[in-house]
Amino acid sequence: YGVASTVLGNGTVQSAGPEAGLQERAHQAEILRYVLPAVRDIRRNGASAVDLCALAAGRVDAYFERGVRPWDYAAGGLIAAEAGAQVAGLAGAAPSSTFLLAAPPELFGPLEALLLAAGAGEESGLADPVASPALP
Repeated sequence: YGVASTVLGNGTVQSAGPEAGLQERAHQAEILRYVLPAVRDIRRNGASAVDLCALAAGRVDAYFERGVRPWDYAAGGLIAAEAGAQVAGLAGAAPSSTFLLAAPPELFGPLEALLLAAGAGEESGLADPVASPALP
């Protein structure tokens, strides 16, 4: 499956200093290291609205991102939902700047479980650093 993602935002780190930016980038790499073996590819094309529209059009299978602003995902999230995608946060949360996940219903659950196991809902570190399972 192709997954559009940055996990931790669009390159702009919301932090007080460079140490926090480096820590967030390291966390992003940990999550991608865990997720990549389970998916065919990870892509980042630009604005989250564009990535969500790519999901709606069927050009990618799923989308996830952390740190996206509401104005960045509101329209794209609506378009993806209207195309049949499930759009939410992690663990039953509403879509938000904390985390945004969008995927067809049959892929949403397995991808959400993979992201939670990778520690995507946490501030840093993997929940369990074992090899990740493959998605259906």
